[in-house]
Order: sequence, then C-alpha cells, then structure tokens
Amino acid sequence: MKIHKTLLLLMVLLLWNITYADDKKEERYSGRVIDQTGSVPGFSATYVTIMIDKYNTDDEIIGYQKALAEGGQDGLLKAIENKENGRIKIGNRLSYPLSAIRKFEKDGKTLIRALTDRPIPMVEAWRNNRSMDYPFGFIEILLDEKGKGQGSLTAAAKIEIKEGKLEMESYGREPFRLTNITKK
Repeated sequence: MKIHKTLLLLMVLLLWNITYADDKKEERYSGRVIDQTGSVPGFSATYVTIMIDKYNTDDEIIGYQKALAEGGQDGLLKAIENKENGRIKIGNRLSYPLSAIRKFEKDGKTLIRALTDRPIPMVEAWRNNRSMDYPFGFIEILLDEKGKGQGSLTAAAKIEIKEGKLEMESYGREPFRLTNITKK
C-alpha cells in the first residue's frame, strides 16, 4: 500500500511538471546578424535566434539600477550573474543566456532590449586587455505591428552612470546589425 501511494505521488508530480512546462510560453525571434565593419575575421553574416522565457519586472530592473549605481559594473555583473530569462544563439555556436530582458510596446511597435554578461574567452582573460573593461553584451530589436523588424547587437559594452544618466559605450567597434528579425 505504501509503495502505491509513493508511485501515485510521483506520477502526480511528474504530470504536474509536464503540464507546467507546457504552460510556459517562450517567445522566439530569428533573423540575420551582420558584421558591418569586418571587425571579426572570417565572419560577415549568419543567422541569430533569440529565445525569451520571461521579461524582468520593474522591481528587478530597479534592483539592477541600484546595483550599478552603488557597485559600478562589478555590482551590476554580480546582480545579473546566474540570471537566465532567455538565450541567444548565433550561427552554429552554443546558445548563451540573456540575463535582463525588457519589452516596450507603443503605437503598434515593440522594442525589446536584453543585457547579459558577455562570454570572455580564456586568452582574453589571461591577457587582461582593455576589452575586459567591457563585460556586457546588449541587444536592441524594434519590431513593427506584424512582428518584423531589425536591431543591433553590441558584443562588448561598458555601462556607467554619469551625471545621473545611464551611458553605454561599445568596445571600439560598431554594433552588429540584426536584420530580417521575425517573431516565430
């Protein structure tokens, strides 16, 4: 009798997890990413997929702003570490987590912004170049009422608050262009 109750409980938990997972609606966007400056050798354009599981709340964003104001970039990095609200996949590489994602809608247009700590290759960390001062990746996409649009991807960015304003600086190159972005 005890084994049957345990199996029944286990089946209920498994079914609840399957039902819960099905209720989760992921937003998926795909398109092309283009290196318009030729700054990455051997790369000109490939496909990009952005998967969004959830958007950050106002309170979460306020917490990130506070972390940046009080602790600078290191404070913001610590606040967003291990946060995963979505993922980005470029070409045939492994996908990478997106830590903070916001969506704004106005007049039939949708603006999506995403921030993450960028992947830093071992050689870059070992050399401790100036690029280490640019620890963030940033995505911005503008979609029309049909869910089609374009945007930009900043691969290495520095984020600071100067004179009460949030400033973002790209590491020595223009952002990559995101084109033909469509909601799937």
